[in-house]
Amino acid sequence: KNVLTPLNMKLFCFAPATEKVLMGYTSKLETQKVTISYSGPSSLYASGTDIIAYYKTVCKNQDYWKKYFTMSYDLAEDTYEKGWTYGFGFFFTEDDFGKFRAHTGKEYGFYNYIRWYEKTNTFICLLSNKNDDFIEKLNEDIATLIKTQLKQN
Repeated sequence: KNVLTPLNMKLFCFAPATEKVLMGYTSKLETQKVTISYSGPSSLYASGTDIIAYYKTVCKNQDYWKKYFTMSYDLAEDTYEKGWTYGFGFFFTEDDFGKFRAHTGKEYGFYNYIRWYEKTNTFICLLSNKNDDFIEKLNEDIATLIKTQLKQN
C-alpha cells in the first residue's frame, strides 16, 4: 500500500502464487508451477505492466525519487562479482555507456532482466517464462544495439 501503490503498480501479487501468475518452463519446456518455496526474498510477483508503471512513475517525478536512488547507491554493498554492488533490490555497476542499475530473476521457469541507465533514461526490460540463457544473451545484444544507436545520435 505504501510502496507499490504510489508507483502505480496494481497487478502484483505475493506468494503463495495464485492462478494469475504465468506458468514457467524449463529450457526443455517442462512446466514449472510457482509455489511459495520458489519465491524470491519478498515473495513479490510483478507483471510487465507493473514494471513499466514503476518506470513511468519514477520518470515523471525524478526529483522526488532521486533521494531513494541516491540512498540505494550509497548503501549498496559489494557483491561476489568484481565491480558490482547490491542494495535496495538492485545491482549496480557501469560499462562503457555509464552507470546502470539492474535487477534479475532467474529460477523455476522464469528468466527476467532489467537494466536502467539513469543518466540517459535508457530502460531495458526483458521478461521470459522460460528459464534458459537466451534472455541473458538477448539482453546483451539489445544493450549493445541501444548503446550503438545512442552513440550515433
